[in-house]
Amino acid sequence: MQYCREGKDIQGLDEYYAANVISAEAMAMPSEDSNEIEGIDAIKAKHDWYHQNFEIHEMKTSDPMMHGEDKFSVIFETDATNKMINARSTSTTVAVYTCDKDGMIIREEFFYNA
Repeated sequence: MQYCREGKDIQGLDEYYAANVISAEAMAMPSEDSNEIEGIDAIKAKHDWYHQNFEIHEMKTSDPMMHGEDKFSVIFETDATNKMINARSTSTTVAVYTCDKDGMIIREEFFYNA
């Protein structure tokens, strides 16, 4: 979670995500037909889109909360401005991550008020 706290999320993706990782949002992203995307490149593109369209004023990241040997969750509290509509808001997101036997993230799921 240190990479998230330091704004180095892409470095975290490179180190901890499997190539065929699946990302599931609470709803489909703009220009997507599904709330799920697959592959590290698709997730990097999602991160790029977010950074281009939102100005982050503050993001708090909890420590990981473990669930068995292959899952953990993190809570993100974000204060950001949506540049597309020039609106500032705060949000809380619960992220649940599933790992493979080697510890690589193979699935991420995001829960938030849509």
